[in-house]
Amino acid sequence: MTSKTLGDAAKAVVRRNTEEVQGGGNFELFDELFADDFLDHTPQPGRTPDKSGARQLYKTLRSAFPDFHAEIHWQLADGDRVTTYKTYHGTHRGEFLGAAPTGRKIHFETVDVMRVRDGKIAEHWGVANLFSLMQQLGAWPQAKSAFEQGTQPQPRKEHHMTIGIIGSGAIGTALARTLARGGIEATISNSRGPDSLKQLIREFGPLIQAGTREQAARADIVFVAVNWTKLPAALDGLTDWGGRIVIDANNPIEAPLFKPVDLKGRVSSEVFADLVPGARVVKAFNHLRAEVLARDPRTDGGQRVLFYSGDDKAAKAEVAALIDRIGFLGIDLGLLAVGGKLAQFPGGPLPNQNLVKVG
Repeated sequence: MTSKTLGDAAKAVVRRNTEEVQGGGNFELFDELFADDFLDHTPQPGRTPDKSGARQLYKTLRSAFPDFHAEIHWQLADGDRVTTYKTYHGTHRGEFLGAAPTGRKIHFETVDVMRVRDGKIAEHWGVANLFSLMQQLGAWPQAKSAFEQGTQPQPRKEHHMTIGIIGSGAIGTALARTLARGGIEATISNSRGPDSLKQLIREFGPLIQAGTREQAARADIVFVAVNWTKLPAALDGLTDWGGRIVIDANNPIEAPLFKPVDLKGRVSSEVFADLVPGARVVKAFNHLRAEVLARDPRTDGGQRVLFYSGDDKAAKAEVAALIDRIGFLGIDLGLLAVGGKLAQFPGGPLPNQNLVKVG
């Protein structure tokens, strides 16, 4: 058997496991595809590294997510070893790692290697983005503790992060509408004070309340959506950010002249970060026009895309979970120096790109 033939046969075995066992729940086929001496080199905490442990893990996933299935992005074969990059999808209908059912749609990425010997899966190495999964379930703190201890966590009440919005212009208003539509509470503020927002608050409904800049800035996640030249005044006096997440939804340009601001070669989010010392800055929600941002992101048979970038992984994970919760498909562009430049208007290639993932 040639190396290519061996690799193709091995890929076929791995694909059947992904699609028919993991995705279809065919555990009779599981017994056929896995060698009796199967060894998992990266077992999940609390699981044995053998065939029984793999079967138990698969059944746990299908119990928690009955429609569990994978989208295979690519496979590469190196002799009898197959590397697969895929995204798992499902709906949270049963308890998972201590998180009670939420009914939420989830997705998380994995990269794994399986060694196929005599037509059976004999070994496994893998890395799964379970951090993202548990963030989507709102259960990261207890999941983290469980993984560190190698035990199953106990269910506890879900923690919802508080959200503030500084700025009630077109983007700030669109953000409030989007959050309200997603059933998420938030405090919106502007330079004129809460009384100036009464009419808007009536339109938004009970989930959005008016507050002062100081009240909005005390939230766990703070959106800032203000005309560029007004940013220093809008953020003046808000100096104690204490590691809170601040979303930069701004662009260095404004009406009516739409003349780009000279940033001296810097990315706008790097300039913005200087105005919020101590904050964990994530660039997001700036590349779509306000009227597009305010519309239902589930459109044309798919999900509207939102780009985000930042230097703090944990902060980006929180923002990614929020993006998913309000119905958008988040795409991580990397660090601020890279992703911020791609999404910056003017200058970047991504602003005003109304992209929808279909299928």
